[in-house]
Amino acid sequence: MELRKVVRVIAVLIAVCTLASAGSLVFITTYLYRLTSQIDASLQSVRAAGEIELQLLWHARNTNQANFMSAPELAAGAAKVHASVLSWVEVARLYVSSTRRSRDSRASRGGAWRLPCEAG
Repeated sequence: MELRKVVRVIAVLIAVCTLASAGSLVFITTYLYRLTSQIDASLQSVRAAGEIELQLLWHARNTNQANFMSAPELAAGAAKVHASVLSWVEVARLYVSSTRRSRDSRASRGGAWRLPCEAG
């Protein structure tokens, strides 16, 4: 084989390897971006659930103390926490993975979100 053909073959192999490397970098970058987006959504949904839990505990505490002590400032605090719980529920709804899951959970609850003090 001549030297020109050898150099051409080597140049073509280098070009093919370069294109394959570039393609794999694009693929890996896209995959990692999707993966980090899913992790972020999972973390945000866990954070929202934790905040809802915390706000519900505060709501129960303020409601019980307001009923026990007849303190209007505690009742106002319970109403404020109630609004906070509803806002965190809206944040959590952003991270529900499918519309079917959202529809099923809403149907099992009987419609919109309600706090235990709102039942009936």
